[in-house]
Amino acid sequence: MSGSGEPLVLPSYCVYADLLGLRHRIQACKTKAATVALCKQIHGLFEGVSDDLGEQFNSAENAQSYQFISDGLFLGAPTDDRGDDADLGFPVMDIAYAQLRLVLAGFPIRGGLTFGDLHISERLVFGPSAIEAYELETKRAIYPRIVVSDEVLSDAARHVRYYAKPDLCPHTAYFWRAKRDGAVFINYLEWTNEEDGGTNWTVLEKHRDAIQKGLVDSARNERARRKFVWMRDYHNHFCRTAWRVESEEDVPTSKFIQSLLVQPHRRAQHTFGRWGIKGRMSKTR
Repeated sequence: MSGSGEPLVLPSYCVYADLLGLRHRIQACKTKAATVALCKQIHGLFEGVSDDLGEQFNSAENAQSYQFISDGLFLGAPTDDRGDDADLGFPVMDIAYAQLRLVLAGFPIRGGLTFGDLHISERLVFGPSAIEAYELETKRAIYPRIVVSDEVLSDAARHVRYYAKPDLCPHTAYFWRAKRDGAVFINYLEWTNEEDGGTNWTVLEKHRDAIQKGLVDSARNERARRKFVWMRDYHNHFCRTAWRVESEEDVPTSKFIQSLLVQPHRRAQHTFGRWGIKGRMSKTR
């Protein structure tokens, strides 16, 4: 609420995301003790994610910036100036980190990222951006990815034009396009590329292991398995094409890259490219 008692409805970047598999884990709780244990795990996980989100998600003006309901999550990042590329770049990077952290904790997420008027409080999530984000999640995302709305991409394209070269724009690497359906989504593994250094290989190894476990656990559930196949192809493409090194001496061997890939290496069902200004597909490496 504002100082006058009116509800704060602010122009915001908004994410709605579904934690895949959580509903089944909740339904599998046959005792109160099991329900309490799972609730405690989720509560601790989201406290950690909230603590690590940047100031866009924890502003004094709109302190209640996220809302978790059953297996769904709303995130809101209010912004005063859409002309500043930091107003888009930092939320996108924070979203990528939150998604990566949830995946490593065993909760792949599927969602939508939009821009528009939004109110999030203890009792209410309200606004057109929340509705659009929910529709993106339910109708477009399909796989464990956060699909980006056309309006957010328009913001990104405008920010890219501030730079002499598009690759100098710090957040463009966080947007990838799926070649199968053309959807642009958050490339959350970009967070493993350190700003002034190389790639965090340890996190990629943990990500690989989480996907391999998911493929094994979903072997008898084709619907769930398709989601982990998408993650496998995304992970493998990132490991082959998007790593960084500080110097030529640090270039990884092909054997090392091979060890990072999710096994077995069947032909990829999903392929990807970096999103480029005006929606063009750009080469990764």
